[in-house]
Amino acid sequence: MLAFARIISMLLNRLGLSFAIASFLVLTACQTISLPIYQGANWQFSYPPAWIAVENPGLATIAFRDPLSPDRNLSLLISPVPDTSQLSDLGDPTTVGYELQTQWLNRPDRGRQVELLAAEQQETALGPEYLLEYAVQLEQQSRHDLAAIALARGQLYTFVISLPAAEFERQPQHYRQILRSFQVLSLSTNSSGEG
Repeated sequence: MLAFARIISMLLNRLGLSFAIASFLVLTACQTISLPIYQGANWQFSYPPAWIAVENPGLATIAFRDPLSPDRNLSLLISPVPDTSQLSDLGDPTTVGYELQTQWLNRPDRGRQVELLAAEQQETALGPEYLLEYAVQLEQQSRHDLAAIALARGQLYTFVISLPAAEFERQPQHYRQILRSFQVLSLSTNSSGEG
């Protein structure tokens, strides 16, 4: 690895970069980035390392955003539903994705067009979770939204990542990894409380 870093360093030195910078770039690129985990009372998710918690997240239970680019954000909304409800009662992932698109997300009267790009089911210890991806066209901006939807113990969990389409296109696997990190925990998994 060190020999590889030296070769890259020599090449980068020719471009005017120092060995320290070259080594940092190579070592950073070769490491798996560890994402911080935020854990609530019975749920958890990863988030980008530089992102910060939003002080007043509105209707969301918790929200994070990029302090350098506030249009990159994620949030978790928890809503009560009847205890007997199951996620499959709402439909399959595609049906739920289209329902969200037509009933809640698409707002042509406000300059917002939404298109469901992908819908799949992920199995977890507490049952299925739906993973959805949307292309969002605002009047002046193209965005990409990802959502994980889970239902457990009378609560509907909606975890959403929203960012400019160009940012998603630069790092699609990174943001999909964050999406897949969301999980509702069994009661015995977490006894530490929120935060």
